Amino acid sequence: MMNHRIELFNKKQPVLLISLFLLLVGGGALYLLFNYIYPKLGGFFNLKVTAVVSIFAIVIWTIFIVIRHSSRKKPGLIIDSEGITNRTNITSTEFIPWRDITGFKEIDGSFKHKLIVVELKNPGAYINKTPKMSASRQVQFRQTGSPILITATTLEYDPNRLVALLKERIKN
Repeated sequence: MMNHRIELFNKKQPVLLISLFLLLVGGGALYLLFNYIYPKLGGFFNLKVTAVVSIFAIVIWTIFIVIRHSSRKKPGLIIDSEGITNRTNITSTEFIPWRDITGFKEIDGSFKHKLIVVELKNPGAYINKTPKMSASRQVQFRQTGSPILITATTLEYDPNRLVALLKERIKN
């Protein structure tokens, strides 16, 4: 049994750069709408307003999520004798006891993110743990075989060492 607690923190994200990038993407989308799509649509005033408001809302919401995620003071991943507490991504369900975990496997996610799939005895129990993210966890389950992923590249720890640490712990 592991008697000590390991706390791994998320890397600090360059919030200003990410926010500027999101503003550029939103501005580019609005530019395309106003210069190429809207001139071809005669009326449709409500559709045009809805599109502009939607793009603006998505960009602001995403910037808010990035700022909130990067300002967290809590560890991104905690490993202790009871289980793991995962806060490495937006679909995390927080605490997972060792008795529910059957193993770990590594996969490569989008944008070169190294992901660790947490293999579970009863994945269905974790899909609906928090209703607002259940659809995303269902997609993760279909793609990876588990609704729980640890985004290893967001942590201030070597992803390969983390996989080895978790696999060693599950053996005990």
